[in-house]
Amino acid sequence: RSSAMGALALPGEPPLALISTCCGASTFAYDFTKVLMEAAGVPLIQTEKELNKKQPMRTALESLNLTADISVPEGLAALYQESRRRSKYLLFVGEARNDRWLSYLQPEFTASLAQLRARTVLLYRNPLDLFLCRVNDCFEHSGVAEPVFRNGTRSRLCFARRKAREPQLVRILDFAKAQRRMPADP
Repeated sequence: RSSAMGALALPGEPPLALISTCCGASTFAYDFTKVLMEAAGVPLIQTEKELNKKQPMRTALESLNLTADISVPEGLAALYQESRRRSKYLLFVGEARNDRWLSYLQPEFTASLAQLRARTVLLYRNPLDLFLCRVNDCFEHSGVAEPVFRNGTRSRLCFARRKAREPQLVRILDFAKAQRRMPADP
């Protein structure tokens, strides 16, 4: 294990939670953190992202042959215990559905994070990046911007564009309206 990872590399340590809003860079942050930890020799429990939601939690529990019909807080505790049993590290993402961060996560989920002493990282994107991502992922339907390919044709890839080979751009149709649609900087 790399000393660069410090205490983070010790299995049985509190889990690492990456918390972001929709289009808050959680996919990139999760994948990047996972690559860094694996490169440092840190064994990880593989989980679905957004474990503060019932279905991803159920999928994560089932993938480890754990009882899946339990609450999100119970599931988080079970995943943590399983990671300790296997001497692996638990890394996961929680998604706040609003830009007000942790106040929009379920209270029982945030209580679970505190109980497990989870290291929590809040991911933040500036308002322009957030707006562009929401347009590209088809979460923004205001009619002021649209996702397009380099040749200018409309893209309907939405979330699948993240795995596409051809980059997707955003055509802004009304700059004043687009600016008003951008979330306020926290």
